[in-house]
Amino acid sequence: MTRDWTPERAGVVASGLGVRLGPEHWRVIAGARELSATAHEVPSLERLAEHLGMASEQLAALFPPPIQRSLWAIAGVGIAR
Repeated sequence: MTRDWTPERAGVVASGLGVRLGPEHWRVIAGARELSATAHEVPSLERLAEHLGMASEQLAALFPPPIQRSLWAIAGVGIAR
């Protein structure tokens, strides 16, 4: 997980990707950070969606492709391989 992550930094990264963060984005970001911190690794999109009770398609609607790269960059959790 990126140590210098802040909500403000997330907003800057998101803006650069053309994403305007709303409540659902923040819910997903918080979930990604939580799973990353507890598992000590970047979660898969499927695992994150399951954790949040969402469909993977819902995540895809919130973040631009490639979804993993954009979501992980905004959330400050690194890049999934």
